[in-house]
Amino acid sequence: MRPTLLRASRARRDARGYTAVEVLIAMTMFAIGAAGVIGMQRVAIQGSLDARRFDLANSIAHEWVHRLERDTMRWTVLGSPPAPPITAQWINPTALTSCSAATWCKPTIPASPTHIGSSPAFDTLGRELPPATPTIHHVFCVQYRLRQLAPTPIAPSSTIIRAEVRVFWARSELQPIDNCDTPPVNPDGVTAINTYHFLHTAVTLRPNTL
Repeated sequence: MRPTLLRASRARRDARGYTAVEVLIAMTMFAIGAAGVIGMQRVAIQGSLDARRFDLANSIAHEWVHRLERDTMRWTVLGSPPAPPITAQWINPTALTSCSAATWCKPTIPASPTHIGSSPAFDTLGRELPPATPTIHHVFCVQYRLRQLAPTPIAPSSTIIRAEVRVFWARSELQPIDNCDTPPVNPDGVTAINTYHFLHTAVTLRPNTL
């Protein structure tokens, strides 16, 4: 083979080799870029989901604050010491004892259809749910506790109950709670923050003196 033809053949082989390397480099760069984009999309989607759930939890917490405030409308007679009447649904004397500052009260989940307006269990869209079944799965759960700040007031207006409401739900990488009556992890446990997100709010309750 002539030297000129030999050099031309080697040049063609070298050109093909460099082209293959360039393709591999391009594919590697594309894979790295795609992995970065996928990672950013995952973070964005998870952040959006967490923000949406926090927004729903905030709405649920305020709904329960309004329920407790409505319950004080039945508190029209002051005793000694003053206490809400037994006819109150959530702030009655039994609740004041059992749902103390150190104990979170788990409201009873009413059966369907009476759960509307009084259930502490909600689905992923923030809708109230009856007790859990194989086809009904709880996502958000509500608990509350009470503390009477002025048990022997000078005037009716100084009778104050501090109510604290908390909403908890499973972290996005975990399965939903499924049943608020028997959550998979005790929300009062020291490791509960590894399983749940929590949202707290508080309100001051006073008797209806009108």
